[in-house]
Amino acid sequence: MRRRLVRNVLFSGAGNVWAMIVTLVALPVMLHGLGAVGFGTWALLETFSAGRGWLSIADLGFSTATRAEVSRRQSLEDQGGVSRTMTSSLVLLAATGALCGIAVAGIGPPVLPGLFHAPSTLHGQLVVAILALGIRVPFEMVSEGTFASLEGLQRIDLARVADACQRTMLIAGAAAAAVITSNLGVVEEVSLAATVLGTGLALALLMKRQSLRAAPAWGEVRHLLRFGWAVGGTNIFSVVHRNMDRLIVGVILGPAPVSLVEIATQVQNGADAVLAATGSPVVPAAAWFAARHSAEQLRQLLYRGTKYVMLATTPFIVGAALLAGPLVNAWVSPRYSRASLLIPLAMLYMLMVAPLHVGSLILTGVGRARDVLRPFALATTVNLGASIVLVLLIGVAGAFLGTLVGTAILIVPVMRSVLHEVAGTAREFVSRCLAPALIPALLLVVTLVVVLLVGWGAIATLVIGAVVGGGVFCAAALCWSLQPDERRELRSVGLRLW
Repeated sequence: MRRRLVRNVLFSGAGNVWAMIVTLVALPVMLHGLGAVGFGTWALLETFSAGRGWLSIADLGFSTATRAEVSRRQSLEDQGGVSRTMTSSLVLLAATGALCGIAVAGIGPPVLPGLFHAPSTLHGQLVVAILALGIRVPFEMVSEGTFASLEGLQRIDLARVADACQRTMLIAGAAAAAVITSNLGVVEEVSLAATVLGTGLALALLMKRQSLRAAPAWGEVRHLLRFGWAVGGTNIFSVVHRNMDRLIVGVILGPAPVSLVEIATQVQNGADAVLAATGSPVVPAAAWFAARHSAEQLRQLLYRGTKYVMLATTPFIVGAALLAGPLVNAWVSPRYSRASLLIPLAMLYMLMVAPLHVGSLILTGVGRARDVLRPFALATTVNLGASIVLVLLIGVAGAFLGTLVGTAILIVPVMRSVLHEVAGTAREFVSRCLAPALIPALLLVVTLVVVLLVGWGAIATLVIGAVVGGGVFCAAALCWSLQPDERRELRSVGLRLW
């Protein structure tokens, strides 16, 4: 199981890193093609997508519940139950997505242009884009259910291949449409076509792995609803947190400053992609261990998983925070240099939530998502209020400072619930999960500060910082952070993949 978890993490990481690279390459292209106002308007519209936007709330935890339930039934070798769970979930998500898509197409055109402060020259394009997004929503929701089913089967490799293909087609197509046409409506129409193709690919991979001949069952739907309601509640606040910054800035300050938020958010999403990859096998693994009453393995999943999360995400977090200035200048343009002041705030948030990531997923996998829901609800409410006030007072940076204020409230209650569930202690958690990343992180900071002080150009600073800093961090992590058995397992997995 440990080898399988490591293998899943590596495949998940590869898929997420690839999607991150495609997004980072496409962002300046789209910014150039659509302009600051058009790009900001597109970013605001994308906050209503069902993939990571506001409409992902309609998932109601079905995807996570599907992932855990498929894994549980698979561990008990209940193939009929696995098939019924998958078909019930996919039908439920398709129906929910269709209702949401109809709502977007009906309500969006008269409401969103005014809400986004879109200029009159963009109104026609924006209406077409809203209609295309409405058609796209059910396909996005079915895709998420398909990915969750594959992950529940412990085939995260296939899920990430399908996800990476879909994201690549969507982002590359949208960027090409932006450059060629500079038309917001065409960009969304291309995104719709890519989503449809990606959904078909994901379903084909799933049906090759698992028969879907079992009919949907109302009993399975009720079970998914019972399991997923607390996860869905947590997802509501997660979606609010993920999209509130762009919407608050757009409504208060207009679409152009949203471009700055989007630049910092995409850098944050890069670190978040690594974080999600390292934690993606946790929910099905926790459900597997809980079904077999393996308390010791749950505790080891927390300790080892969190340590790997910290080692995998720390170089991205520290590197992006310290190299924010050269990154923005080389990646986008010196005209958007104000975004380099927002990136360290975004990375500080990632540093705060990374130690909680595996633990919160374990609580979800064992059916205790409500222990995450309550503190997350409070933190998100504080975040929302603080962000609105701070944006009014100090501008764009207030949205990121509000996030830090809300996140500080979240840490202690979630950590207490996690340690109680696995019968662990705070001292053991710090020594086994956080301390191993400390020395490599300090050496990375020193290396990057030296690189910045030398004063090379933006591109040279980024390349040298990434190569030298990354090499220093990896060498220190191998020598200081990993135990001999962990190095052997990683080497074994690497040889098997090779």
